[in-house]
Amino acid sequence: ISGKCIDTDMGPTHVVPSPYEIFVKIYSPDVIAAWAAHFDRAAALVAPGSPEARRLALWRREMLEPLAKKAAAYREATSVERELARRASHPERANILACENFTGAPFKEGWSVNERGYDRYYEQVADAPTGLPGAIRLTKMPDDPNPIRLVQYFGKGGHALVSGRRYRISLFIKLDHVEANAKLYGGGGVGVYLLNTPKQNVSFPEDRLTGTTDWFHQSWEFTAAEGSETFANRLYLDMWSAVGMVYFTGVRLEEVE
Repeated sequence: ISGKCIDTDMGPTHVVPSPYEIFVKIYSPDVIAAWAAHFDRAAALVAPGSPEARRLALWRREMLEPLAKKAAAYREATSVERELARRASHPERANILACENFTGAPFKEGWSVNERGYDRYYEQVADAPTGLPGAIRLTKMPDDPNPIRLVQYFGKGGHALVSGRRYRISLFIKLDHVEANAKLYGGGGVGVYLLNTPKQNVSFPEDRLTGTTDWFHQSWEFTAAEGSETFANRLYLDMWSAVGMVYFTGVRLEEVE
């Protein structure tokens, strides 16, 4: 965990593993199950109530069980299947955003890009979670100096956010060898940026996403700032100060009841 470093203008600096790396790869279900089996075998070798038995019980209660609980909660929260089931159970919740799965002509139906010659950076693909029709792939090479991003403007009309109400952003993401190449606030990598009036700019997640992953779900909630009804809100999906490929699909913005 402590051995991952990147070179920056200020010299080498460590990169903290993402929650995905921690709970899916490092402390995977197989690793936690193997540790639990070791505890069970050790407990069978000592006398009940002995100092050794109490020590094992302490380590199980204070280390293994909290880790297993936190890992299970993370996997549940990022489960693609769980999120698809949630959406299916709430068909009344309209998506404020257009072209959530990037099918058809997404750059004519709501999304825009920040780079000229976008064919080099953006590609519609069929690779998507089961049940979704497609996705978009962003590719950032080491010789590209600028961040690449997708942006959608909304508001000032029938899809305006309402001040004081709660909203939920959710989407599915897959990373392919995304590596940070500088240490910025929150680190380089993949993230979501919401501009909800000049008084509220929010970036999700706090630590940007890096590494290689399967499809997983991410979601965040926020309260619309005062003046949202009269502001052209915008949502960015971007790769900032990093290289690699990222896939997006199923991008939704819904009001929370």
